[in-house]
Amino acid sequence: MKTYLSKYLPAFVASLAVASGLQAEEHKSKENKGSNCVDLCYAGPNFDCKDNWEIMGAAVYQQVRVQGAEVAASSDAQARFSQVAYPVNATTIQQPEDFSWGFKVGAAYSDFIDDYRAAIRYSYFKAISNSNLESGYNYGFAPSAFVNRALFNINSPTGVFTSANSASVPIVGGPITGSPNYQNVLFQNLELGTSSIINSFQVTLERPSLTTQNLEMTPYYGVATSIITRRQVQVFSNDYFGGATNNNYNFYNTANGAFFQNYQKFTWWGVGPLAGLRASFMFGSNVSIYGDVYGALTYGQCSSRASTFSKRVTAVSASVQTAAVYLPLEAALEQRMFQFSPEMDFNIGIRWEEKFSDDTKRIRLQIGYEAAFYFQTMKTIVNDTLTYRTEDGAGLGIQGLVLQGMFDF
Repeated sequence: MKTYLSKYLPAFVASLAVASGLQAEEHKSKENKGSNCVDLCYAGPNFDCKDNWEIMGAAVYQQVRVQGAEVAASSDAQARFSQVAYPVNATTIQQPEDFSWGFKVGAAYSDFIDDYRAAIRYSYFKAISNSNLESGYNYGFAPSAFVNRALFNINSPTGVFTSANSASVPIVGGPITGSPNYQNVLFQNLELGTSSIINSFQVTLERPSLTTQNLEMTPYYGVATSIITRRQVQVFSNDYFGGATNNNYNFYNTANGAFFQNYQKFTWWGVGPLAGLRASFMFGSNVSIYGDVYGALTYGQCSSRASTFSKRVTAVSASVQTAAVYLPLEAALEQRMFQFSPEMDFNIGIRWEEKFSDDTKRIRLQIGYEAAFYFQTMKTIVNDTLTYRTEDGAGLGIQGLVLQGMFDF
């Protein structure tokens, strides 16, 4: 009996050692998946189950910026309410842009060959900003080149026409004869307002991959759709009566309900291919640095509308004004065109993640900075003396914080 045990005991011990080593190796493969799988192994939370869902939601706190958005100039008046051929000591006035809240939602599903997954993501952002400005001593606000200047020409050319209500309205044909086309009437008050709405929708095919034990790389490709609506308005007015000469009367007195307004509306929609890359580097206990960048080339329609509205008064004498002679005048221009618009987005931040339920579920929380830009989407209409044109090259950008949560199961 002793001989029998001594003969087979070494083989039995060796078998136990091999079995224990295999179990340890299997356990290690779950705990340290990156070092024991082939290159570019799937970076999901589970290996045994190939059906994998991911849902995400995010809150964004961001700010819009627009190129070519100078709407006025604060200029040294020198002679208030007189024609100014060139701005003196002028600084440009931009539309106000406040930080606002938006959101992102998305879902992804993995059931494809070689661990590819399909994802759908949607983001929405809306910002409304308003501001009131008053000129300092001996300064005034001059409207920009994006207005129809003929409507606020305070000099009446010869001849009148009679409208339907029999009020005599001076013919306003443009700037004074012999004067530059860019002459301005300076205003004391300026009210500004903007509204920006940005919708982004993406359908992508992606593959989360581990290139090393701590580095996760996810290339993705797909289709991007962007829809943008931008409105901005500027209202110019004055509070007091000017001088005794014709050129110095206050034709835009707020007491009589007079004002000069310029309004622009931009709309854009486009669809096109998208390509991007996400990366995450684990450097601590469940903490990593992540980055996400993509580019898209969309094709769609850009629409611009510019409306200039003038409600003026006229002087009866050096001390009396009336709104009976001048009627409100409006000039509106609109243009549409199909074009390409490049789109870029960059996101970087810090991520925390945790796995549970036997490594089949994962939660991720991250905070980061995002910057996106939509090229060629702001086609500002410039009113020249007898014609108009669009200002090319202007686009819309957005930047700010992103607070995001993701759940894999």
